[in-house]
Amino acid sequence: MKKNKYNNKIKKILNNDEEYHFNDEIENELIEDDYDSRDDTDVELEIQDEELDDILEEPKEEKIEEPKVEVPPTEVVKKKRGRKPQNAKDKEKYYVEPKQFDEEIMKYYESGKMSNELANMISNISHKLSYANNFINYSYREEMVGDGVIRMMKALIAKKYNREKGTNPFSYFTRIAFNAFRNRIKKEKHMHETHEKYQKEVMFMSEAFSHLSKNNNISIMKERNRDY
Repeated sequence: MKKNKYNNKIKKILNNDEEYHFNDEIENELIEDDYDSRDDTDVELEIQDEELDDILEEPKEEKIEEPKVEVPPTEVVKKKRGRKPQNAKDKEKYYVEPKQFDEEIMKYYESGKMSNELANMISNISHKLSYANNFINYSYREEMVGDGVIRMMKALIAKKYNREKGTNPFSYFTRIAFNAFRNRIKKEKHMHETHEKYQKEVMFMSEAFSHLSKNNNISIMKERNRDY
């Protein structure tokens, strides 16, 4: 009876009408784990009875005499609901439905002809990933998006995705784009370091040449003074 009471309370909590939104940090962790939470339809809660006692039981009323302290009134700030940050709105534009994505891939495998819908989905996956917190601030974000699209297209043409393995197509191709983004960051970092190294070498050579020229001029002036 006690367990059924807890289950009913959990269902009541989960079936409320409040609106929830994914946190960017949670979504980034799901990407790194090669996992798409949008496919979850059944959620199994494994909580010990002792933990449920702390969460669901009503607190007992206790009369405690507390000293009266005058507290200045505080201004209550109401949070505005219904407004999402611009990045979240941009990410929503590029949402890809996993089941439809899987169907389009199977059609391509059977016919060998890529539909516009499938090409757009590949592009949307790469664009949506670029709005993640760990990628959005890079100046070469568009280059990362292009790399991701190319890598995903190559995998699609080579038919790397296998439905029989039970892999989520959205997660599989997001992982490919994720690796392409990281490779682009490594390349850009290497190019930046090489450029800085080159600049330092040029500066060092310029200073050395200037110092050598200065010493040569001093030597010439000394020789001329001796002649006079």
